[in-house]
Amino acid sequence: MVEAESSAEQLRVQSVARAEADRLAGQARADAERATMEAYAGVPQELLLALALRQAAEHLPSIEHLVVTPDLVQGLLSKLTAQVEA
Repeated sequence: MVEAESSAEQLRVQSVARAEADRLAGQARADAERATMEAYAGVPQELLLALALRQAAEHLPSIEHLVVTPDLVQGLLSKLTAQVEA
């Protein structure tokens, strides 16, 4: 009986410790995310979009071939020149 109670108490202590460790890890992740959001608070939207696209691209499969058409290049160049002129 004493052995069973001791085993149950040991299991309870381990469960509480694991729950506390999980809570602390979650809090650390939340704090890191909050710090990241605060750092991005004053960043222009265009830069945030570029960073998000770069991060998303890291998880995409490799592209073996890419076809760049004149209409695509023309559209990109017109956007770039419009930003430079503005």
